[in-house]
Amino acid sequence: RPLNLTSSVTEDHITEKMKVSLALSLLIVLVTVVNAAKQDLEGIDIDGILNNPKLVTSHIRCMLEQTNPSSGKTQRCNSDGKAMKRMLPRVLNENCSGCSAEQIQNSDKIIDWMKKNKPADWADIERKYKN
Repeated sequence: RPLNLTSSVTEDHITEKMKVSLALSLLIVLVTVVNAAKQDLEGIDIDGILNNPKLVTSHIRCMLEQTNPSSGKTQRCNSDGKAMKRMLPRVLNENCSGCSAEQIQNSDKIIDWMKKNKPADWADIERKYKN
């Protein structure tokens, strides 16, 4: 059934405004996603985390979505854990495509450390995130 417009606004004008609004919305989402990806594994004290057994355990449980024995609940991820969790699929499956030099350096450091110091946990993580 045809649209009955009683104002001076035409159907083409509304359609054009909707297209512009949609394009701007998509641009905002894209910029947000790109900025979030750029920040993952950047500005993180990797050595500080790797030298803290409690943090390492917490991050491993976070990445594997394991239960924290003291709370009986799934381990919650802090911002660094969330960043590592977001990056793992890209690091393992896309050879860190689009990563910054700092992201590559930090992910390599984490992976090398895990392989050497926590090989069983690393194998579980790799199974979970590698396609």
